[in-house]
Amino acid sequence: MESIRAIDPATVEIRTKRPFAALLAKVTPVGIVPRDAPETITQPVGTGSYRLGRTRPDGLDLLPVEGGWRGERALVPLTFVVDGSPRRRVERLLATEVDVAANLSEDAVAALRGSACCREEVIPGSTVEYLRLSPLEPPFRDLRVRQAIDFAIDRPAYIERAHHGMGQAVGQLVVPASSASRPT
Repeated sequence: MESIRAIDPATVEIRTKRPFAALLAKVTPVGIVPRDAPETITQPVGTGSYRLGRTRPDGLDLLPVEGGWRGERALVPLTFVVDGSPRRRVERLLATEVDVAANLSEDAVAALRGSACCREEVIPGSTVEYLRLSPLEPPFRDLRVRQAIDFAIDRPAYIERAHHGMGQAVGQLVVPASSASRPT
């Protein structure tokens, strides 16, 4: 980054030294807190439909807020359970201990497909796989060789075989779901 400055209370200008397509994907997870916020925040502040209830090592409870900033009320309390084991997340889902299991492997999703217990909701991620052919090394110095390899790759077949059909071909290093890939 070359510079960052506040234009007004709702606008931040970020200048980069060179084009960086993934900039928005990199800055969106940055937390914005009041200037006088402590280093460790133990009482989160938010404006959504839920407020933080109880926290514990394996999860947290969210409680509905009356009249959130959108004017709507959340319907039910939510409990988030943290489980680092993908296998255990699937087991909990099948045992109806949880209603949602996130970040499952493609194999687990494929195995659950058609199960009476659940349905699949695919949310586009931010991972991009690519084959880098360095133009500094022979035979890749020749543009025609790189183009021939590019044309020879059957992207839909790769996605089907390697990722059980979960994915899409992109022509850039930023996924289509990213705000960085949409024109403003």
